[in-house]
Amino acid sequence: MPTRISARSRALVTAIAGVLLLTGLSLLGPTPAASAAGPQLTSPANGATVSTIPTLQWQRTTGVVRYDVQVATNSGFTNLLVNIWTANSSYVPLTQLPAGQLWWRVRASGSGDSGWTTGTFTRGALDVPTLTGPAGGSLQQPASPPVVTWTAVSGAESYTLQLSPDQTFTDQSLLRAYTVSSTSYVVPDLQVPNTYYTRVRTNFPGGFQSAWSTSGQYQISGLAAAELISPSFRQTVTDVALDWKPVPGAVSYDIQIDQDQSFSSMVVNTNVVGTRYSPANELNNDSYYWRVRPRDAAGNFAGWDSVPVWEFTRNWPGQPTPVYPANGAIVGDPFYFQWTPSEPVSGSDEDVSLASSYVLQISEGSNFQNIIASCYTTLTTYVPQGGGCFPAAKGTYWWRVLGTDDFSQGAVTRVITAKKSVFTYDPDEVVPTSPGPGDHVTIPTLSWQPVGDAAQYRVTVKNTANGVTVIAQDTAATSYTPRATLPPGTYEWQVQTVSGDGRVGASYISGWPTFVVDGPPGAAASSPTPVGNPSAQRFPTLHWTAVTGAARYEVWAKPAEAVAYSLVGSDFTYPAGESFYDEFLVPGDYDFFVKAFNVSGAALSQGSLGHFTIEPLDEVPTAKQYAALTGNDLPDDPDQPASDPAAHACSTQVLGADNQSECDNLRNTPVLRWAPQANAGYYKLYLAKDKDMTNGVYGNENGAAKPIIVYQPMWSPAAALPDSQANTAYYVRIVPCTFGQGCGSLESAENAFDKLSRKVVLTAPRQGRLTGTSAEVGTTVACDLDTDPATGTQVPYCANDVTLSWEDFRNTETTTYQPTVDRPFDSGTPLQAPGQTEARSYLVQVATDPSFQNIFDVAEVDQTTYTAPGQTYPEAPLYWRVRAIDGNGNQLPWSDTGKFIKRSPVPTPTLPADGATVPGDTPLSWNALGSSWYYHVEVYKNGDTTASPANRVLDRTTKQRVLTLDAPLPALAAGQDYVWRVQRYDISNRAGDWSSRKPAAGEKWMHFTVTAPAPVLTAPAAGATDVTPSDAVFTWAPVAGAVSYRWERLAQGGSTALESVPTPALAWAPQDPIPGGTWDWRVTAYDVTGNSLGTSPARTFTVVDQIAATAAPVVTGSGRIGEALTFTAPAWNFPSNTVATTYQWLRDGNPIGGQSALTYTLSDADLNRQISVRATGTRDGYLTGTSTSNEIKGIAGDAPVATTAVVIGGSGKVGTVLTSTAPAWDSPSVTTTYQWQSNGTDIWGATQTSYTVRPEDLGSTIRLVATGNRGSGFAPGTSQSAGILAKAGDPAVATTGVDISGPNARTGTTWTATAPTWDVAGVTTAYQWFRDGGPISGATGATYRLTDADVGTSVTLHAAGKRTGYQDGASVSRAVAVVPLDALQPTTAPTVTGVASVRETLTADPGAWQATSGVGYSYQWFVNGQAVAKETGNRYVVRGRDAGGSVTVRVTATADGWAAGAATSAPVKVALMKSTTTASTTTPAITTRQRAVLNVSVGLVDYGVDLGTVQVLDGKKVIAKVALKTNSDGNLVIRLKKLKRGKHKLSVVYLGNAFSQASKAKPVKIVVTKK
Repeated sequence: MPTRISARSRALVTAIAGVLLLTGLSLLGPTPAASAAGPQLTSPANGATVSTIPTLQWQRTTGVVRYDVQVATNSGFTNLLVNIWTANSSYVPLTQLPAGQLWWRVRASGSGDSGWTTGTFTRGALDVPTLTGPAGGSLQQPASPPVVTWTAVSGAESYTLQLSPDQTFTDQSLLRAYTVSSTSYVVPDLQVPNTYYTRVRTNFPGGFQSAWSTSGQYQISGLAAAELISPSFRQTVTDVALDWKPVPGAVSYDIQIDQDQSFSSMVVNTNVVGTRYSPANELNNDSYYWRVRPRDAAGNFAGWDSVPVWEFTRNWPGQPTPVYPANGAIVGDPFYFQWTPSEPVSGSDEDVSLASSYVLQISEGSNFQNIIASCYTTLTTYVPQGGGCFPAAKGTYWWRVLGTDDFSQGAVTRVITAKKSVFTYDPDEVVPTSPGPGDHVTIPTLSWQPVGDAAQYRVTVKNTANGVTVIAQDTAATSYTPRATLPPGTYEWQVQTVSGDGRVGASYISGWPTFVVDGPPGAAASSPTPVGNPSAQRFPTLHWTAVTGAARYEVWAKPAEAVAYSLVGSDFTYPAGESFYDEFLVPGDYDFFVKAFNVSGAALSQGSLGHFTIEPLDEVPTAKQYAALTGNDLPDDPDQPASDPAAHACSTQVLGADNQSECDNLRNTPVLRWAPQANAGYYKLYLAKDKDMTNGVYGNENGAAKPIIVYQPMWSPAAALPDSQANTAYYVRIVPCTFGQGCGSLESAENAFDKLSRKVVLTAPRQGRLTGTSAEVGTTVACDLDTDPATGTQVPYCANDVTLSWEDFRNTETTTYQPTVDRPFDSGTPLQAPGQTEARSYLVQVATDPSFQNIFDVAEVDQTTYTAPGQTYPEAPLYWRVRAIDGNGNQLPWSDTGKFIKRSPVPTPTLPADGATVPGDTPLSWNALGSSWYYHVEVYKNGDTTASPANRVLDRTTKQRVLTLDAPLPALAAGQDYVWRVQRYDISNRAGDWSSRKPAAGEKWMHFTVTAPAPVLTAPAAGATDVTPSDAVFTWAPVAGAVSYRWERLAQGGSTALESVPTPALAWAPQDPIPGGTWDWRVTAYDVTGNSLGTSPARTFTVVDQIAATAAPVVTGSGRIGEALTFTAPAWNFPSNTVATTYQWLRDGNPIGGQSALTYTLSDADLNRQISVRATGTRDGYLTGTSTSNEIKGIAGDAPVATTAVVIGGSGKVGTVLTSTAPAWDSPSVTTTYQWQSNGTDIWGATQTSYTVRPEDLGSTIRLVATGNRGSGFAPGTSQSAGILAKAGDPAVATTGVDISGPNARTGTTWTATAPTWDVAGVTTAYQWFRDGGPISGATGATYRLTDADVGTSVTLHAAGKRTGYQDGASVSRAVAVVPLDALQPTTAPTVTGVASVRETLTADPGAWQATSGVGYSYQWFVNGQAVAKETGNRYVVRGRDAGGSVTVRVTATADGWAAGAATSAPVKVALMKSTTTASTTTPAITTRQRAVLNVSVGLVDYGVDLGTVQVLDGKKVIAKVALKTNSDGNLVIRLKKLKRGKHKLSVVYLGNAFSQASKAKPVKIVVTKK
């Protein structure tokens, strides 16, 4: 069947046409039967040739309503181009026809194949577009993009453009094809440099194409090579900063650096977006080749062979210069190294202060072939503190320093040119004091003066007779007595210092002193009595009387406050000696005694108690502690700093309540020095962040700052300290020590210093400055000074890639402090010496806000310039700052914030010219900008310069500087124009500002107007009144640039189209009849993309009327289901005998199938539905008319009634079944349904005639509701039964009863249930234990532990079988008679072990008990039968008040299955406490008028008990008796009564008491004379 291609018509026309199709009625009469001849074809003439889409016409056949029309490419019409039907006698194809012979035919619809009339015509060749640009030649991108243009072809749907470097367009891999809708096109991506060929053809609707146009060609030339600027060819540099001029069209640059000119092993191979590049890590010293090539926005680039190659040398010519020890110097202690940082070479502008750390090397020769030590530091003063770079011994050494650039691959200064220095290390020698040269001695005690920083001394003694070394001993004392007896003879000796880290000092050069041993000392004493009470800062020489027959001595000592003695030595052969070690070096008073032994080892005697004192070392004076930036700046003599006018040091002494010292805001980590302390072998240096030393810089130890062990009175860390400005930041406490633990105590710090590094100084760009000097920057910055609108100050405005620069940190540090305008941010410092810190690297931050909350670029570099390699900066005010990072990674203060405003050039529009009137497909163009990745173009209609989205007609991006439109822009209403603008985006996708038409005026928009050619209407004439509804043909003249048109019919004077048809032709014959009335018509021309070019003015025409009802049909009836409805016929606007009327009954407006009679009987489907009838009138030559009647609603019939109610029966117990008897109804054909209810609520799914009672129904009333239904058109009837109450079901029965089992019936045992079995499934068992028939609270588990409460009772278990909706089943176990447990008894009694003395610990042994495992014990200690409060452990410390008493312990044992048992140990007697009594007098000689005074001291173990009494006897007479007082530590002053003249030998006795033994002091002698 032919297809109808309908036009869009108003609703009424569409409805009429639909009725015609459905009813088969015609407009002009019935369709005839098949005839022998078809319609007569009239145009085009048979065999004619047409150049455009023709109007097909034929003569109308009488009585025919519509025609079938076909157009084909073959005579058999198997390849159809057109297949439609139409009511018109003309037809204009709506699609383009292909070139060549075509066949067409027409027939009356429904006439069959024999009714066709066939003709033929030829369609001429389809129009081919003509290329008009580019004109050929070489095009330089992006300035000259290839804009391909061609002429427009009428009827074109689109165009296909082909582009290829292959002139034959054969190789598909090289071919690019673009389908476009306009007559111009720019390839969106920038092209690879080459020669390209173009051709274009037209695409018509229906898939037809024209032939290809003649080809054109153009050539794309690549980007120009980059012009390199610096480093200049073969220039030697230290900081590598590559610079080149920007290349027009380039958005990024490839950079390659290599030591090889072939670039086969590249050091750098990267891409950057700027025109300046510095490697993130500095290059090693070497010669390098480098080259740069640009890339355009599409990534196109030239080959490397077309790029120039330059060469440069990276060198680090500067060298650290040794300062101390100076070349040829002889130095001693304190010892340190100092050097200057690497400095520029004479005649060089390069700043080579690049070292961030140093390697210090010491060698025994100038060629450094034997390097004996290497040390590492980030400072320029190195103070060795043991091992490493401390000279191991006196001698001559060479030293040098190599600088290291840690951030940049660890590059070092040149070793072969490193500056060397030689020095001689000559530490202090030990000065002997006794014996003098040649002295004769019997006890050869050697002594010498202490040497600072000597922790120990090495004593060497040789026999001069044979040169044999007889003694080689290290000692911490400053005297030495041989342990073994030296045979008589002459000896020589020397003493060398031994440092805390094991370095041995110099030997004597001018000969060793000698002494002569005459023989052993004489011995006459019976016991070794101490001689004297020596006192020293190190262990003194102890002396005692020589004992007859003694071969050796043992010396025992202890701190005076201690109880136990320690052995000093057991091999003393002389009656004198010392300790070699550190166990007796803690400052304080000591007691000692000596034991004598004969040659057989038998003890001869023990001497009385002696005393010696270890004096504390003098503290380092707080006023004699200094700090400086270098070692040379410290005073030579801290005791007399004024004697060194060249010193630049500050005192670290804290002055005032603000905890500040002179050493405030030091520029770098200082070197500390202090006055040395005699006898100090080393120092503990505490460094903390608080005065009380609780927050150690190097961590904490034992609750305080962890000390640094320092072996000379000078210190500097190898690693730099972080800056800190919190008041006085670093607190220092120096504690001198002798050896080992011979140190003073840590006190709060009284010395401090504060470190504050200088800020980096920004050079450019920053406020008020564009560029720095050559020393600061070395190049200029592409910026212009202008006023900052936010502040009114001058700031740089910078374009494209921005280079940031700042002063080298060494330059900043070496600047003498002066609060000038140029450096207003510096804080004051008392030290004018230059700082020595070098930056390992710099941290750069760039942000969009001055508070740096929105940082978008962060980089760490080791040079003083930075150009972002991987991104560009946004077009906005920008803020930047730099901080130095020292060699230890400490981040130093931020610089002041620099500000600049990024403002890159904006595009300048070129075409269309401002205000021009142009065709709608005119390309937009502008000037090309460097560093542009792509451009963003916007076009708005209606002159909208507010950029409202509603008026935006184009929003595109392109990498070319020309944009061809996807679709021509339509003409706007009179007085309205288009505005457009363009902005660049850089490689970081950052938008620039919009283009500017008049920059000074700030105008950003370009204006243009699009031409609006309108079609000229030709037929029918304006105001025509003879237009027939089915034969009208509308025509118009062609419009230049139009490829299609839209024909529209409108209501007269209206603006909305009622019928709208798009067509590529210049005519249209409506396929549907035109409704009668007066109408307007118009035509709009469209370009290839469908944009309107212009619309013709509307024309008026008139057509005939149609059939209409003057009175509607009327339906009557009751509306009850089963009854009939009838109606009266309608009246028409034509006589009834000329109109044929048919009817259709409707349900809710929809046709009821098969119901077209004059009456209608209602069915079930009509219930609650609206019933009406529609009448349809037809007449030849007129449109069909319809009329619909009133509506009558269908209502239901009567419901059935139950004559016998429904009945139910059953017990109602859960689990039983209820049955029913059906009801009887008063009507036949009634269907009964059922619903069971519980308490009036439907039970889901219960719709059968029986029902099983559920557990959840328990307690509810069950009923059955029966419902009778006759059909959907009738109301339902119901019948309800009487109710039955749902009751609990029968309980479960235990087929096997519950049982219990346990090990025995004693308390503490656990009994376990064996569950019963039940006669039904789904039963759960619950338990309750009973005692003598009563439930036990909480005992509801399957197990139960018998308790004391159960003793003497009967215990049973009751089991309940539970099931929801049923009564509980029951089962009771057998009974258990409960008996008590036996108490535990010991098999071995508890005992007490340990020494029963005050302050000793006694231990309880619990013994053994009847239970062999799982026994637990508790304890209670008793003294004299009284329990001691809180003493419940297995150990007991004897108290003073326990002395003389007895101690016992009671042990209580517990174990499962036993009652607790207890047993008490045998008593242990506590010994009385010992006491000591000493007495002295301050009045050994008095007169009879004076009273003697005794000073008594009683030493007790515990002063917290009854102290007792002291009595004084003069001979046997008691002359005084005084009780000791509490809180006096046993000290007592007794003022005696006046004594008689003469000598008195007074005895002082402590009488003891119940806790302490008595003791007696040595007699006190007093002489009383007459006045």
